[in-house]
Amino acid sequence: MSNSMPENISVEELQNRILMAIKILNEGKLPDPDTETVLSKDDFILKASKISTDPKNWLVVKMRDFPEQFKVIDPKKNVATNFLTRKKADKFIQIVVDTGKWPTFPGVPPVTHDCPEGQIWSETEKQCIPKPPEPEPCPEGQIRDPSTGQCVDKPVDPQPAGDVDKFGVKSIYPSTGKIFYDYVLKPNAGLRHNFDALKVPTPNGEVTGYFSIDKAPDDEVSGKWSIGPHSDGLHVKCLDMGVDNTTGKTRYRYEDPHPVYTSTIATGDKNGLPLESKYHGWKFIRLTLPDNTVQLEVWQDQGNNDGDKPANEWVQLAKWKVDEKYATRDYPNGVFAVLRLDGDGIEQNLKQKWLSYVEVKPTTS
Repeated sequence: MSNSMPENISVEELQNRILMAIKILNEGKLPDPDTETVLSKDDFILKASKISTDPKNWLVVKMRDFPEQFKVIDPKKNVATNFLTRKKADKFIQIVVDTGKWPTFPGVPPVTHDCPEGQIWSETEKQCIPKPPEPEPCPEGQIRDPSTGQCVDKPVDPQPAGDVDKFGVKSIYPSTGKIFYDYVLKPNAGLRHNFDALKVPTPNGEVTGYFSIDKAPDDEVSGKWSIGPHSDGLHVKCLDMGVDNTTGKTRYRYEDPHPVYTSTIATGDKNGLPLESKYHGWKFIRLTLPDNTVQLEVWQDQGNNDGDKPANEWVQLAKWKVDEKYATRDYPNGVFAVLRLDGDGIEQNLKQKWLSYVEVKPTTS
């Protein structure tokens, strides 16, 4: 990733690029750069000359004058402001981290080609060609390898070695016998299922919930471990894992103090199923392993969970060793664990069942 200001670009041009990126993210669409003008500089606070050379240092915080909006700072100066949601601000930072470039258009409008029925456009031949036939389905227990086109055995995910709670939900790791079912439901532009101040010998635990909704918002399901309640200015040392509602992509980040978040620290290797009308299970895990490293995991029950018993077909989406500077181990006032779902319609339309927090015993490093 480049660690310096791009050559031959003025501060004014950099401002225009950032403002357009904000507009794109807020509106959720890409305007035509030939006809769409960028927003006025008077609409935003931007000090491009003082921007850090490393976007990994950027943080997302609430705006003081518009507390319902968010801004990106570096770490005390404004980089870009007036994001409508925290997720849009996170995306803005991720564009820079992923591309290694200063913010600009995240792509261009795709060129479309109208081909006759039964044909598709070939970028290689620059013309319409016959559409290839769909391959035959693979036999039961196999999937098609996209690199070879051949049917191969379906990978087998590690199966839970844990115990079953009163709902029939199986933990991934063996339970210590301490299981909590009571939580505090807190609406706040979404729903927070708070397992607060749990008095457990260790912070090793799994927080689990099954959710469904007819139309999911553009947001995420997240699981959090904190040392205390989340109020502005309080130190929370929060390890925060999330699964995108639409793409199933996973990530983890750190928050301290509230509500100052890092950008995404790491992403997972596998995408999960979306938040949709079918019930799926989300499980977030925080462990201190025998070697004293802190590990986070994200799992999803992807079986048929619409009945009265869980399928327990758990698939691991992500596993991360936490960076040592974020590796919280001491929870003096008990564990504060949260299952959180944000976005429009969550409070009114979310369906949920089989929520629990289970203290577990890690078995491997």
